[in-house]
Amino acid sequence: MRTRRLALLALLVIATLPLPASAQSTTGSTFDEIDAALRDGSPLRALRLVRRTLDDLPETVSEDEQGAATLGRLVTLRAVAESMIDDTAAALWSWALAQDLDPSVRDLDLRRYGSSGNLLRDTEERPLAEDGDFADDESRRINNIFRADGEVVLPDRRRGREPRYRRSADPTPVILQVLIDRRGRPSNPRVVDAPSALRLFLAAQAVSEWRFQPARLNRDEVAIYYNIRVDFDTD
Repeated sequence: MRTRRLALLALLVIATLPLPASAQSTTGSTFDEIDAALRDGSPLRALRLVRRTLDDLPETVSEDEQGAATLGRLVTLRAVAESMIDDTAAALWSWALAQDLDPSVRDLDLRRYGSSGNLLRDTEERPLAEDGDFADDESRRINNIFRADGEVVLPDRRRGREPRYRRSADPTPVILQVLIDRRGRPSNPRVVDAPSALRLFLAAQAVSEWRFQPARLNRDEVAIYYNIRVDFDTD
């Protein structure tokens, strides 16, 4: 009886958002498997399923609202799994990205996943900051690094590759805003401009692995919100 009830609940969740026709035969059953793994307390299995599915989607997912719904829900489930294994930074990155991919994921009932779901549900969506705004309390006496007096050094990428995109020889770039902390690590992603959810997803996946020389003000490292242009490798 319990198994049947869990299956019905999983189907209700899956029915809340449409799937693209190209992915209906495989992704629907995968959502079932991921949901079951999360509810059974197997986040590592859920992560493996999500990552395998996301690795396969860029070649087939549609660049429309249905494709955005599929990506948004998969990244939401990834966030839940990451939260379950206490990788809070990764979970919050995934959850912020999921909401930009498809805002309707905020309507999903994440309470079904216990405290991990509640952590995401209770996390407020960060509004877009002004490019260059300081992000830590110590520097809030100055509003924006571009208007600061003194010696200013902007963030500079030191490690990381452009995302690959093979559907077009000249894809439009994505503009992504992230918080670059004093260690040069990006977090809190928000989309500024993206031609599609797929390209946003690919850009954010790449940027999550980038590392920067952090911004500096008068030789002191500071954390700022920074708009990044992400171009694609089409070779």
